[in-house]
Amino acid sequence: MTSLKRLPITTRRASGRVPFGSSSLTFLVTPVNVPIGVERDSPYEEVTVAIPANATLVAFTDGLVERRGETIDVGLERLRRTAAAQRLPLEDLVAKLPAELAPDDHSDDTAIVGVQWQN
Repeated sequence: MTSLKRLPITTRRASGRVPFGSSSLTFLVTPVNVPIGVERDSPYEEVTVAIPANATLVAFTDGLVERRGETIDVGLERLRRTAAAQRLPLEDLVAKLPAELAPDDHSDDTAIVGVQWQN
């Protein structure tokens, strides 16, 4: 995995009991790199992460979580609560997140990619 901005990639464990006080959603922190294609022959720091069976990975741009007047942590926590509460198929989850998280005056571009691992 590689990232070009300080936004974490998220993983969600498959449905099941989650211990009290914990979340089924985990933020994966990855090294920040130059966007692909900006600099020729620029080095990229890669990270390998073990993903549990049946987990869902969601990568997103800042348009999903940033709002004027808020810190990014507030938006990330809103994403954590919203995504962890959903028990939807991947396609429905990826469609529902921007619908629930975008404010009425949303004007930032938003991109979301979801991948679900199977046994």
